[in-house]
Amino acid sequence: MASIKDAIEECITDPNSAFKFLVLAIPLFMAYSPVISGAKELSEVQENISNFTAYDPWWGLGSIILMFGLSLITTHNVINSNNMVLPTCNIFSFIFQTLKGIFCLAPIFVVYSIIPAILITNAGKFIPEDFANLINFIITAIFQICMFSSYILYSRNYSMKDSFNLKLIFETIVETGIGVIFCGIMLGLANLIITGFIVYVFSVFKLIGTPLFIYIFSFITVMNVAIFAHCLAQVGYEKLIKEENKDKII
Repeated sequence: MASIKDAIEECITDPNSAFKFLVLAIPLFMAYSPVISGAKELSEVQENISNFTAYDPWWGLGSIILMFGLSLITTHNVINSNNMVLPTCNIFSFIFQTLKGIFCLAPIFVVYSIIPAILITNAGKFIPEDFANLINFIITAIFQICMFSSYILYSRNYSMKDSFNLKLIFETIVETGIGVIFCGIMLGLANLIITGFIVYVFSVFKLIGTPLFIYIFSFITVMNVAIFAHCLAQVGYEKLIKEENKDKII
């Protein structure tokens, strides 16, 4: 079973990890809506920041792309036992692998989104209404796990061909699904402790909604993406890669 403790430790202690998280948190900070500040009266500096960052879809899109790149390269490094866990500071390599990953995985994710939508639409004609929600949930969950499996298989060698290994994906769908859910729950519990403490401290000093508060949560979000990507690599190695190689003679 994937270890959230190992994922946190290796992501935090990776060379220059703090600097990388700080830099990647900037566009995410810029994408956040000032609605977080609520009805609290803002200072002039906060007003300027709010006016600049409010509802800007370009910052949001940029953040999503960067988070995807961070996740993809982190999963690749961990699953291949590379010396570094996080991406290197080589921005050109980062951009290339990120764009390549989007180009290769986007069609797969679209297919995995369309198929369950078609199945759910047609299933509703034959399934009693009382069971419709349950069936819809099961179908959606299956294809979401397929997305995670395709992502993991692609990240190992950055090979689009690997991500289409449907036989392996469906043979390990239960184990992979359990692993991904376990990682999500463990990471969620860890965040309850961390974010709970931060919110408490900032509430005591009445700093909730300030730029510093938003930036810290941006930083935590980036760190969470890296940690979850590390966990996905562990799940992939334990469930997918071992299953793929079980019949090979070493």
